[in-house]
Amino acid sequence: MGILIPILSYIGMLIILDENSKRGWFRIPADLISPYIEPYLYVKAIITLVLMFIFYAIFLLLTAIITRILAPPRYGLYDVPPQTFRGKRKSR
Repeated sequence: MGILIPILSYIGMLIILDENSKRGWFRIPADLISPYIEPYLYVKAIITLVLMFIFYAIFLLLTAIITRILAPPRYGLYDVPPQTFRGKRKSR
């Protein structure tokens, strides 16, 4: 996942910027356009990081759902469940 998520995010960023240039979904602020290196370097970095976070959250959610469905039960046949505390509450 450490290799897959950044690659998917970069490809997604390229698709989003290509479609944005065709359809004009959002306007890129002039402060994010770099005159020295590559014009859209900062925009690409921001979109890639946002997509990485979104893909990470999606994969984390899918992993949790699959683990919940396929994992063994919390207590087995011979396990004893935890007891509730029956003592007095002490104030300090």
